[in-house]
Amino acid sequence: MKPDSQMVFDKAKWRTKDGADYPYRAKMLNDVVYNDTIRRLNKVEILDLLGEPSYYRNNKNFLYYTIKQKRLGSWPLHTKSMVIKLSEDNTIEWIKIHE
Repeated sequence: MKPDSQMVFDKAKWRTKDGADYPYRAKMLNDVVYNDTIRRLNKVEILDLLGEPSYYRNNKNFLYYTIKQKRLGSWPLHTKSMVIKLSEDNTIEWIKIHE
């Protein structure tokens, strides 16, 4: 499988971490971002499916999932994240890719 080829979302592989890296997330990213079923989930269901985000912003209304990171030693040089913005009722307002 080529490094930039796509993969269907798999809960176990999404959560797989190798050191500081998530080896499968970049391949599954499009399937998560453009998945209508995932877009209909609420916060509790998202956390159950994707696990805890790498970090939160703005009173936990923005969930950031690290997709891939280039580092120099332990210093991050470039981070690609998937951001999920939640509405007041804890449903998904939008999902974006942040670099």
